[in-house]
Amino acid sequence: MAAALSWGYGIWLAVMALCTIVVIYTDISWYWIPDGIVCVAALANGAAVAGGLVAPCSAVSIGFALSFALLYFLYPQGIGSGDVKLAAALCLGCSGSTAYIMTTAAFLSALIGAAAWRLYARKNCIPFGPFLWIGWWIAFAAGEELMAWMAG
Repeated sequence: MAAALSWGYGIWLAVMALCTIVVIYTDISWYWIPDGIVCVAALANGAAVAGGLVAPCSAVSIGFALSFALLYFLYPQGIGSGDVKLAAALCLGCSGSTAYIMTTAAFLSALIGAAAWRLYARKNCIPFGPFLWIGWWIAFAAGEELMAWMAG
């Protein structure tokens, strides 16, 4: 059983790494996140939940997914629909309340990245998908520890 879980874990992370690369490339190149790769990430996270590899808090995941949808409806120029779909897919793969860590890390890294992007590309619009992935990987690697640290 442990071997099956470790294989499943490795496959899940490999799929998520591939999705990360595709989204970063397409979002930086064309400001576009393909729906197909978002579906792959959502299915991989769904399989991880079904396989017991991750145990998200459904209320937190739904809440953060809806908050991204609300951002889109209130200010559609500020965040793209691909970002909303990607955020929902990634929230599914956040254990416990680590969707908070994912979102916070995404926005903080985007703040830093926006300054660099402005200097490098001389553009006001930044691709947010890569920062969502940065947030997800931080939440995956250290989310529980960061939540415990923040709780005091």
